[in-house]
Amino acid sequence: MRLPRIKRINLCQGGYTLNELLVAMAITGILIGGVTTSIVQIFTGSIGSSSRMMAVKQIEHAVDTLRSDFIVAQQITPDLDAESGFPLQLIWVDWDGAEEHVITYSLDDDKKLIREEEIDGDSTDRVVAEHIQSISILDPDDYAGGKITLSITSSVESLRSAEVTRTIDILPRPAR
Repeated sequence: MRLPRIKRINLCQGGYTLNELLVAMAITGILIGGVTTSIVQIFTGSIGSSSRMMAVKQIEHAVDTLRSDFIVAQQITPDLDAESGFPLQLIWVDWDGAEEHVITYSLDDDKKLIREEEIDGDSTDRVVAEHIQSISILDPDDYAGGKITLSITSSVESLRSAEVTRTIDILPRPAR
């Protein structure tokens, strides 16, 4: 009967030394750090772009709504007691003279631009734009029925906050 062969351990077997493993781990760590940094920058850049885009969209929405009301307004009255000229009041009467519309734009404490509409005593209000830091009429004392120049600042707070300011000229309906 044969005895099983005992496998001998070869002390000359090739393997990795501790130094080689440490160098490999260091290189892997540097690569993972670089990839992680790139991913973080892509996401924070995207968040910053989203915040800025939201601020721009809020200003655009406010200006579009104001312009549509300015076109039909027969009387535009900025608040001359307030430095900003707001609340701003716009008044018009329907073509058949049946209903008088009184629109008042104001900025509330929550940074929302509010449009309050009163038609023959019935009042409704809605939020026109959010994240509005400030809105003002430039030189409200000089307004005499011509163009109104508005300065609107929108500020969106997030991981990467964004603040956008636009100055816009709005022309009311030509007098007949």
